[in-house]
Amino acid sequence: MPDKKPTGILPGDGHAASMLFDGVAGANLLCTSFSRGGPGPPCVGLFSRIEPRRQNLLAVACGKSPDALIRSWRTTIGEPPAEVGIVNVIARPRSASRASAIGTPPGRGPVTTVESMDSVDEIDASVGAYLDEWAGNGNRTALCFDSLTPMIRGAGIDATRRLVLALTRRVENADAVAHYHLDRDAHERATFDELRSLFDAVVDPSVEGERDSEREDAAFDALGSSRRRAVVRHLAAEERAVTLSDLAERVSDDERERRVTVPTDHFARVYVSLQVTHLPRLAAAGIVAIDEDRRTVRLNRTERVESCLRRLGWTG
Repeated sequence: MPDKKPTGILPGDGHAASMLFDGVAGANLLCTSFSRGGPGPPCVGLFSRIEPRRQNLLAVACGKSPDALIRSWRTTIGEPPAEVGIVNVIARPRSASRASAIGTPPGRGPVTTVESMDSVDEIDASVGAYLDEWAGNGNRTALCFDSLTPMIRGAGIDATRRLVLALTRRVENADAVAHYHLDRDAHERATFDELRSLFDAVVDPSVEGERDSEREDAAFDALGSSRRRAVVRHLAAEERAVTLSDLAERVSDDERERRVTVPTDHFARVYVSLQVTHLPRLAAAGIVAIDEDRRTVRLNRTERVESCLRRLGWTG
């Protein structure tokens, strides 16, 4: 299965990332941290744009306790999420007591233990069990994987890559969102580049955030959909207008490659959704121009749009 093209490096203040996360189904971010005293990624800030009672929190604690995430949630957000689940890879008993302090999902215990980091299928299945249990409860599920670094050390890069791809499919099929932590200092650049290709974006605390204008905020907000992001990625690679039919075919092909199953009329559904919902939203934000007569779409190459694309890594 081809990898998704990454959107590039986003500043570690979490602003651009939270804009992309707002209402997004199937978004996957890589949050980097640094072992030499740098600040950790602002992962809790990624949850703050949606009411806690409308969210499910699923944490995969790989080689460490989820205590820090839970404490940060309690301090920053206060109100507990609707449901909480923890997949503890190499279990730490104190995690259970911390998890119980912010909420316990009915039916299943707050902590599911996986004894070995190289048990990729068991980790994947444990995450899937929570996603299946919460399906249809009306809340958005956010997956926090902390951290990929011990996973790489304990199971190897190939197993880690396989797990991320498996979880990505689950996240997309469940209309959830996910972010994964990684200690940049612990890995060679080649390892980071290989993993980066699996994610929609990288949130990096070493990149200073910018004070966005209202228009740039609107542009990021308009990109809060994986389908609209796919549209812009394809248009950014073109120097010409693209027909609606061609664009719908490209987006449909992307989604067929990423998803386990798609309906037989998937192309038609994508075509209609672009025409009725997604392209008008992008046009309203000034990102694309639509020629109704010729039924073509092109990217608006304004400085504001180019600046937005540079921050997302979609331009050279």
